[in-house]
Amino acid sequence: MLKCDSEYAQELRAEFESIKPGYHIHKQQWNSVYIYTGELPQKLIFDLIDHSCNMI
Repeated sequence: MLKCDSEYAQELRAEFESIKPGYHIHKQQWNSVYIYTGELPQKLIFDLIDHSCNMI
């Protein structure tokens, strides 16, 4: 689960199948990121982690 800006979260979900609304948490600002699918580039995963840390 990674926290995300609401608008950016919507963009990511529209672009990537492996990014879904947060499971059992505030769905506008949290994403469930399924990295095991291999769909997401490694750099994007690290950028999303950094973005989440900056939001918190």
